[in-house]
Amino acid sequence: MLRRHQEHVEAQIRERQGALEVMREKARSYEEHLARGEADRLWNPSHPDAG
Repeated sequence: MLRRHQEHVEAQIRERQGALEVMREKARSYEEHLARGEADRLWNPSHPDAG
């Protein structure tokens, strides 16, 4: 029973680690765009430069 619980918790940690990596990459990208003064272009399909 404890081994199954351990495996379950480890699987959850791996899943959350993946989500954390995605969040870190998005934050890095946003910070880079902010530094260049281009943050308004991110995730904004109505921006004139989009598409």
